Amino acid sequence: DGNPASVRRYFPAMQDVTQRLVVRWQKAAATGAAIDLQADLMRYTVDTIAGLAFGDPVNTLASDADVIQNHLDQIFPALFKRILSPLPLWRWHSSTADKALALNILEVNAAVAGFIAKARARIAGDPGLRSQPGNLLEAMLAAADEPGSGIDDAQVAGNVLTMLLAGEDTTANTLAWMIDLLWRHPAALARARA
Repeated sequence: DGNPASVRRYFPAMQDVTQRLVVRWQKAAATGAAIDLQADLMRYTVDTIAGLAFGDPVNTLASDADVIQNHLDQIFPALFKRILSPLPLWRWHSSTADKALALNILEVNAAVAGFIAKARARIAGDPGLRSQPGNLLEAMLAAADEPGSGIDDAQVAGNVLTMLLAGEDTTANTLAWMIDLLWRHPAALARARA
């Protein structure tokens, strides 16, 4: 639901995710540690998407452990390598990289299945969410459950995966470039702060 009132309801959740990013960067600044801007912004966008669109605050910013973000980080490079390969060797022989890609895809699919299961549990606990979904995933599931929709959980899962893969990368890259450009142009940074 993209109406302004619905978007405003997301602000507190977005502020929570942003505060977690601030805490992460403040810790790095206090110790003089370098940050990986791109990686942190990818985590930030995954946390935002998971919280807002799926109703699941995954909090990848608080941990460098084996989280969904680590698996997402591995999928794009492996897929691009396949796309640019002159021969589809992985069809005949699975290399270590091919096996790692398969494992990463399994882990991300398991996380997506978890998002769907949690959303279905919320809907079961509050049937009003069918008519007034609290997030995009609940809206997709409610629409899929309509008689004759022709949509099943596998298609919903595909849309969730698309949002995770497409949303986190492009948004993180845009934010990284914006931060770099604002830093290079102090007058624009001052206007943005104001």
